[in-house]
Amino acid sequence: MHQIYDRGYKKLFSNKALFKQLLETFVPLDWVKELDFEQCELLDKTFISKAYNKRESDVIYKVQLRGKTAYIVILLEFQSRPDRFMALRLLHYIVNFYMRLKESEKKIRRLPPVFPIALRPVTITVDNR
Repeated sequence: MHQIYDRGYKKLFSNKALFKQLLETFVPLDWVKELDFEQCELLDKTFISKAYNKRESDVIYKVQLRGKTAYIVILLEFQSRPDRFMALRLLHYIVNFYMRLKESEKKIRRLPPVFPIALRPVTITVDNR
């Protein structure tokens, strides 16, 4: 059941206009206004660690911020309860992302900033009795 939602949300946030709207609406920070949304690039799964390859809900954008490359990772989590250790899971994800980036770009000199966004969509049930 969650895979249906995973694919739907991934498709939704793979749309650059909706990605821009998500950030501008829910991330009230000045740096969002400096992003070059015209040049943002949706990355494929090659940058996601092997442990996350089966996850359909993660979306990664390569963006330009102040003339430098940055990454925005949208993680969608479908769980019945909040995870008290979500920060640790995000850290693990980011470290794996950096390792894959380092492997794929041999000339990399510095690690770019990664801005993770963890969303926990709410499922609404309608009773049609």
